[in-house]
Amino acid sequence: MHGILVIVKGFYVYYGGNIFDMIRQNVQDWAKREGLTTAYQFWKRTELNRDTAYKLWNESDYIPREHVMERLYQVFGWQPGAYLYAVPDKGDEEE
Repeated sequence: MHGILVIVKGFYVYYGGNIFDMIRQNVQDWAKREGLTTAYQFWKRTELNRDTAYKLWNESDYIPREHVMERLYQVFGWQPGAYLYAVPDKGDEEE
């Protein structure tokens, strides 16, 4: 069963299933396209909170909050749809 993800003022509202089991991010891949090769370089370039920058770099299941998405857009011009993607729910394979 597929659900619907709605982001309203930085809050995630998901209808059906657990959204955080389905959504992933690949910020590290996008940063490497910008020539950044380490979490440290990413942190310095974005000027995000250090822990946030390192989580984005190392944890694909860490979903950024609205202000972080805004910062990624300001620095790199990335839309959230570029680095956020859905992983099919295992239940979807049975349908």
